[in-house]
Amino acid sequence: MWIDVFNGDADGICALLQLRLQQPRESLRITGVKRDIALLERVNAYRRAIT
Repeated sequence: MWIDVFNGDADGICALLQLRLQQPRESLRITGVKRDIALLERVNAYRRAIT
């Protein structure tokens, strides 16, 4: 499974859009507000929840 982690501001959304236009694939998207430094902690929490 692919997980895309990005900030929910215009830069993050545009970057994700460009990436997925170039490399299409299904992924789980985890996003947060601008400068959210806890985004990667959400990935770890999700992984613990599914195991």
